[in-house]
Amino acid sequence: MNQDEYFKIETLNSNDIVQEIVESMSPSIPNLSREAQVLLKEASQDSAGHILKIRTTGGFSVRTNGKNLVTDRSPKTQAIWEGAIRDLQNHGLIEDREHKGEVFGITREGYEVAEMLNP
Repeated sequence: MNQDEYFKIETLNSNDIVQEIVESMSPSIPNLSREAQVLLKEASQDSAGHILKIRTTGGFSVRTNGKNLVTDRSPKTQAIWEGAIRDLQNHGLIEDREHKGEVFGITREGYEVAEMLNP
């Protein structure tokens, strides 16, 4: 009786079940540029968790954790750091706090990913 495949119970190892649950709960590390990784790691160590993107007549800077991460004033460098901010936003790791594109805050997911990074 009840020999049909439908009624057969698959036995699962409890370790397999636990591993499957852990993997489904663990955030994955998105494919981020080196600059985006550095920026996220630094922002996670900032006391307020903020990233400031500043444009002045004197140039462009990206500041967090007491550091200006922009090393020179070239258009290429500016594009790289703006791309890093955009990448972090697109992955939901930071968010625009004032909706002006100047002050960003790290999200819960951002902190989780930052803990897994080793830039």
